[in-house]
Amino acid sequence: MTDTTTASRARGLHHEAVVYADDDEFLDGTLQFLRDGFEAGEPALVVVSRAKIRALRGELHGDGPRVSFADMDHVGHNPACIIPTWARFVAREARPGTRVRGVGEPVTPERTPAEIDECDIHERLINVAFDGVDFWLRCPYDAARLERDVIAHVHDSHDSVVRDRVSEAVELDRTRLLAPIASALPPPPSTATVHEDRVDDEGCTARLRELVACHARELGLAEPAVEDFVLAVHEVATNSVLYGGGTGVVRVWRDGGELVCEVSDAGHITDPLVGRHLPAVDAIGGRGLWIANHLADLVQVRSSADGTTVRVLARAR
Repeated sequence: MTDTTTASRARGLHHEAVVYADDDEFLDGTLQFLRDGFEAGEPALVVVSRAKIRALRGELHGDGPRVSFADMDHVGHNPACIIPTWARFVAREARPGTRVRGVGEPVTPERTPAEIDECDIHERLINVAFDGVDFWLRCPYDAARLERDVIAHVHDSHDSVVRDRVSEAVELDRTRLLAPIASALPPPPSTATVHEDRVDDEGCTARLRELVACHARELGLAEPAVEDFVLAVHEVATNSVLYGGGTGVVRVWRDGGELVCEVSDAGHITDPLVGRHLPAVDAIGGRGLWIANHLADLVQVRSSADGTTVRVLARAR
């Protein structure tokens, strides 16, 4: 273990979890990290809550012209959309010989259990998306407000964990890193009424669109949100027809204030970053999950050699 105030960092991706005890510790540690970056000429992007952005800007007093901010409530509304934000920042600011810095806090106590699971997968995929990139990403975790098991999981997704100004190196194993992507999703709640059907052609997907739209309106979604959710589900169902063996099983149910549509098929998604990077213009496929991620409140993807399950969620407004 090393003291983070004196430790030097090797080039390449450094994905660091920082466990903090209170807001003052968050503020002090983040300000020092940013000011060290200012002195080294390293541009930074900070993606945290609006309240923390205000606090950081108030302390910086205009220092550090190469730091920018983004609201995590907007950027990370669906955690699968966070990596594209980091990718745009890195593409814009990275230069040969110049490291870029980031501060991102995707995991907060306000997240639902499903969102926290997807944030965990997001944190794991950071190591794949930016492998070899000269990028120091600092991820704060609130020890006072998050569950203990959430804090414990930071050792599975970060190459170092900082607590009380002491950094512990972590050896990440790619197989274990990606294991949750192949795991099963929890079943629908026992109280849910599940509508099940098969989708194997355009006629089936048309019926599915009508079913989903009806449920979305019953949930109370405004018409633009209904249209977004229907399109997201349509893209996922179409993927099953095209790439999942020609057919899929669709299940739709309500879970409290959420509408869930699940599509399962025999396909196997081998790219763990599918839906998190925009495919090239001439690429065949890959856009369906990208579209779904940007239209739905949450998208959960689990895939292995045994098949693929994708859940698309919409929340009552």
